[in-house]
Amino acid sequence: MKLVLLTKPITLLTLTLSGTLLFTLVFRPNPSIRRPDSMARSFILWLHGLGDSGPANQPIKNLFTSPEFRNTNWSFPSAPSNPVTCNYGAVMPSWFDIHEIPVTADSPKDESSLNVHKMIDKEIAAGTNPNNIFVCGFSQGGALTLASVLLYPKTLGGGAVFSGWVPFNSSLINQISPDAKRTPILWSHGMDDRTVLFEAGQAGPPFLEKAGIVASLSLRVLLTVTLSTTVLFTLVLRPGPSFRRPVFMARSFILWLHGRGDSGPANEPIKNLFTSPEFRNTVWSFPSAPPNPVTFYNGAISPSWFDIHEVPITADSPKDEISLVKAVENVHKMIDKEIAAGTNPNNIFVCGFSQGGALTLASVLLYPKTLGGGAVISGWVPFNPSLIDQISPDAKRTPILWLHGMDDERVLFKAGLAGPPLLENAGISCEFKPYPGLTHTIISEEFEYLESWIKTRLQCSS
Repeated sequence: MKLVLLTKPITLLTLTLSGTLLFTLVFRPNPSIRRPDSMARSFILWLHGLGDSGPANQPIKNLFTSPEFRNTNWSFPSAPSNPVTCNYGAVMPSWFDIHEIPVTADSPKDESSLNVHKMIDKEIAAGTNPNNIFVCGFSQGGALTLASVLLYPKTLGGGAVFSGWVPFNSSLINQISPDAKRTPILWSHGMDDRTVLFEAGQAGPPFLEKAGIVASLSLRVLLTVTLSTTVLFTLVLRPGPSFRRPVFMARSFILWLHGRGDSGPANEPIKNLFTSPEFRNTVWSFPSAPPNPVTFYNGAISPSWFDIHEVPITADSPKDEISLVKAVENVHKMIDKEIAAGTNPNNIFVCGFSQGGALTLASVLLYPKTLGGGAVISGWVPFNPSLIDQISPDAKRTPILWLHGMDDERVLFKAGLAGPPLLENAGISCEFKPYPGLTHTIISEEFEYLESWIKTRLQCSS
């Protein structure tokens, strides 16, 4: 049985920025006065795709660095778990039912659960002007965005549909109020989208315009459904690169290990944050942890690399080296495969967050060769000191970067702080970087530092 996930994704193309520029420059929050520090309160509601989650999309807000967004409140809700017809009734995060993939202009509609109005009502009650409220969504979240803004009784700031479709029948048009028809719609769609066909997106704007609704369609040539909306925002909000001689980098490999309960695909947009030319020849891998019983969660089955006995994790938390070693062996197979494909071990980097950070540490230290580096983000030492004796001289030359929030409530800062001294006593180089006020999450500053750290260690081709 093959499950289809309409999640976030990978760029395969040349981007046209007109539609996104329109959204960021025209549909931006209305200022109370011109000074950027005096922007009125605004609200952006982001709706993810099928099988994804709200927290996995939160890094998007860190890319909106313009002063106009200083007083913006963001919300990244998660879809409830529902059976999905196109996935043979499998239960997964889904805003509403999807009957077939690929989605076409004529695909069956499920109008039973198209409602995010309570979130909008709550924000308006908190004092936000409806004209400063924007709903955005990717794939299934884009379809829900369209229905939500059109069925809302008031005019909103705008709705942005990325790779979405019209999820309702034409009869529902009669329910759209005159005020709702004044809400501007941005529609961005890949012409080579194989999951939500381009014809499904293309059918939207004419359908809306006949009803008197303004819709701007932005085409993405050679773009598939694996378009990362994060890339669009990054290209718009960050300064473009200056022209320079191309950098010919040798093939490199970055293996990203997610935290407990997460998944590989949900983390894939991370690679789009690494925009330096040095990463043009980088192969990324985002594996998913297998489902395993987790002791702390009373034996509940969850995506987990190895067992965790307690949370919050402290420096003295019990270690489960039996399940850890099994996970390490699987990571080593991925590294071996990449080396067999021709990648120099010095250009291989393993990075991980939380439980993935702990697995990163064990994996690079127990690998027999020197690697480019291991990045531990909000992780801990998942093995007992006796395992240090198994670390080879070559593995001790693999540099370690350790990033940790000082207000981490799940992997306590002391648990992270205990790592570097243990490693340095064994002759292993470890750079530790604390982040005051940071809880158990990743922020853009950490990604920027990680990009710089890896970049300085990548080797050019001969």
